Amino acid sequence: MQNLCYQAALRLAAHPKSHPLYIPVRKAAKKYVKRHRSSLHYLFHTSQIDIASIETITHSRRPPNDRNSYSTSIANSRKQAIDEHNANNDEIKIYCDGSGIDGKVGAAAVLYRQGQPRPPESLGLNLAAQLLSREEDVTYPISIYVDNQATIKSGELFSTKPGHYLIDHFCSAINALKK
Repeated sequence: MQNLCYQAALRLAAHPKSHPLYIPVRKAAKKYVKRHRSSLHYLFHTSQIDIASIETITHSRRPPNDRNSYSTSIANSRKQAIDEHNANNDEIKIYCDGSGIDGKVGAAAVLYRQGQPRPPESLGLNLAAQLLSREEDVTYPISIYVDNQATIKSGELFSTKPGHYLIDHFCSAINALKK
């Protein structure tokens, strides 16, 4: 019975903001009132779920006929990737890197512009788009280099998995930049 209650509480906590139960669930999980408790109060009090740590997963990321406003390319080998990089003459190039050193997650993004000796640096997984949004007089095409095939491929998926909100945020930021 406890497992069923815990699962129900998790499902309720994961509803998106557009769901009618979103606000009542947040209120019930936030405070266990002394009088006039609802079943939501009992459910969240007994399950002891930290509602702030629950990620909301949308059912559908985008329509199936929707296309990305950017193109991706994955080289077959390291040598081919180096050759493609050296042949690229784009004015703006952004390099992203993520690492799992010592069990911790770290990420960096650096934007290089032709003619600038010192590029601005910034930390974070999804900062390539933020670096672009801060640039004045952006010229296209732009190249963004990422050393993670899973990240590159996840932008083309229609299914939803935990953490896809990061890729969705990147896609919407790129769409906003192109407008």
